[in-house]
Amino acid sequence: SIIIMDFKIIDSHTHTYPEKIASRAASNLGAFYDFTVEKDGTFECLLRSEKDAGINGFITLPVATSVVHVDSINALNAENMKKARELGFDNINMDIILGLPGEM
Repeated sequence: SIIIMDFKIIDSHTHTYPEKIASRAASNLGAFYDFTVEKDGTFECLLRSEKDAGINGFITLPVATSVVHVDSINALNAENMKKARELGFDNINMDIILGLPGEM
């Protein structure tokens, strides 16, 4: 008999950026850490890549380089998670940016 295992694959560390800055942010990230970034850094690209790779879900980790961007980045991330659920990703998680006084 054949045993079929039903595994879910979760990408546990992803980053996306607002479309306006995604390409530049992804490129800068690659330059800083000395690796080639294959994708454009947008959430739409992440969704396509995860779906094409058979990934069931992911954890997205937003990054803000200034305290004035925290609320808008968290809001965009929440909106993106809603889109992902609507597209059938059933195992997703969003980290939120919380800072203690003086951290940023």
